[in-house]
Amino acid sequence: MYLSLFDIIILFGALQGLILGLVLLFSKPEERISGKKNYLALLVLILVYNGLETFSWSSDNNTFNYFFSLFPNVLIFGLGPCLYLYIRSFTHPQGFSKSTLLKHFAIVGVQFALRLFILAVALLNQRGTVLGLWSADLDILHNTVSDNLAVVVFWFYLVLAGREIWLQYKNPEEQIPLKWLRILYLFTLVWGIAWAVTTVYPVIFKANKSSYYYPIEVLQVLFIYWLGITGFYRIKVVQVEAQKKTGAYFEGIDTETVERCEVALKKAMETERLYLDPELTVSKLADHINISAKTISAVLNQHLQKGFSEYVNDYRIAEVKRRLARNETRTMTIAGIALDSGFNSMATFQRVFKSSENMTPKEYLAKVSENKSQEA
Repeated sequence: MYLSLFDIIILFGALQGLILGLVLLFSKPEERISGKKNYLALLVLILVYNGLETFSWSSDNNTFNYFFSLFPNVLIFGLGPCLYLYIRSFTHPQGFSKSTLLKHFAIVGVQFALRLFILAVALLNQRGTVLGLWSADLDILHNTVSDNLAVVVFWFYLVLAGREIWLQYKNPEEQIPLKWLRILYLFTLVWGIAWAVTTVYPVIFKANKSSYYYPIEVLQVLFIYWLGITGFYRIKVVQVEAQKKTGAYFEGIDTETVERCEVALKKAMETERLYLDPELTVSKLADHINISAKTISAVLNQHLQKGFSEYVNDYRIAEVKRRLARNETRTMTIAGIALDSGFNSMATFQRVFKSSENMTPKEYLAKVSENKSQEA
């Protein structure tokens, strides 16, 4: 198999992106960029998939080309939501509800369902048409519409992501690495412009569309290389920089303010039980106790040695444990108890609980039941 320079560039870019995506997914939390890193990892892995798809048709690799031709224009619709949710996660460290995730990624599911429908029609076409439908016609129609719709959807989320950065810029109380997010957004914006031009130009000027995909694919590889070099560097230093800034700010807070903040936090959690609010944020808490979000973050990080999410989730875990000890699983499931205790995601609950107790919720419940049996 002959590989051109273009093929080699695309292949190595995809492999580097694959490594970066896996590092983001499986590295320890303290080694990652602040925010919900899984969204950034998914964004990179989607670019990797698209790069491998390009490599398959560019290198005339029929085996892989057949594989990628089954579900084209599906994962690409997840790029916009991943970018937007990653940027927004800096002001929503507690995560997003299932309904929110379903809303943003629904179009990916719709595209996947349409491809399954076309494949089903293709199988039935072996015996003739299905209500006058041919899979080849449906495939051409789907690809034509999806090529253009994917750009529209991406730009829709690009605008939402830009608005989110602007809102974060106007709220300096949050501990957000705005420089990193602005650079990331700028690179994504340039890539989005190139993608739009690549899609629109051949239509307007009746040019050969495939030839115009080479620049955008090379730019995509450069984007992945940049994430792999600059982005990986940021993985190591963003939290360190934020910690230094928080430490410097904390040193300027007088002892009385620190004590007042600590008392207010304890009252908000233990008496008013604000942790039961699944949408609780540091800004929301700041408004409630009338202390700036920046001061709250500094007191939590420097005085209590905890981040905001960890602090709130500790109370939620304690609430879940109390309810499990009262054997409330007779009337509610563990999932129901977790959601009732302030968690808005079962994945987050499972991860936080296991990290805190070194066992799963089911294992903890079994241990509680066993202890009660022994006491009886």
